[in-house]
Amino acid sequence: MPDTWTTIFNSSIAGRAVKCQVYGEGGYRVLTTQAEDTPGSLQHDNDESTRLHAQTLIIPPTAAGAPITLEGDTLPELHRVLIDNGFSNAAADELIAKYGA
Repeated sequence: MPDTWTTIFNSSIAGRAVKCQVYGEGGYRVLTTQAEDTPGSLQHDNDESTRLHAQTLIIPPTAAGAPITLEGDTLPELHRVLIDNGFSNAAADELIAKYGA
């Protein structure tokens, strides 16, 4: 039987819909929505030695409320990712507690 994501919590925290999941082989994720608009960005490979193989990474703008998936191999890693994506420390603590930590 292949391992799958199992939902352990599906509600809202801090005004954002959240679905907490755990993977059978290990790993954690939260399906939620983006907290605020992001303008997008361009990243260029400026290495002159690879000029013929230059690359541009285009990250398009996204709007608040867009669905996002946040993942971590450990709960402390997921906690950091939650904070980096607009959750307060208290909200991140509340989400991590849903995993039984």
